[in-house]
Amino acid sequence: MQVAEDTGVDKTEIDRLKRAITRDRKGSTRPGVAFNKKLRAQIVAHAQTRLSAGERVMGIAESLGIMSDTLRYWLHGPGAKRERETTGFRRVRVVKAEPGAASDLTLFGPGGTRIDGLSLSQAAELLRRLT
Repeated sequence: MQVAEDTGVDKTEIDRLKRAITRDRKGSTRPGVAFNKKLRAQIVAHAQTRLSAGERVMGIAESLGIMSDTLRYWLHGPGAKRERETTGFRRVRVVKAEPGAASDLTLFGPGGTRIDGLSLSQAAELLRRLT
């Protein structure tokens, strides 16, 4: 398996998507011409995987040869709303810190979620309940 430098991303997947994009775009250079829906879904899934690994939209779009604004719209625009709704939220319970517990951990989650001031046992319990 070939891996893109410093990202851990399968380079063959990037190359496959680039070839598919080139085939899809062949003969349609006009702005506003829609991408094939199946290809768009594949690109979005690929981008979400790379985003969860900490990459940026601009870098992902550049590696695929598409506009970063297009990818950003696919990920966060009105069409993406349905995908976000299917993932849903999980109910959590907010509790007071345990007396004397160390509170120096910070957990970062998708979409900018950040939880500060957790002890190791609290962080472990939170992760256990979320999986």
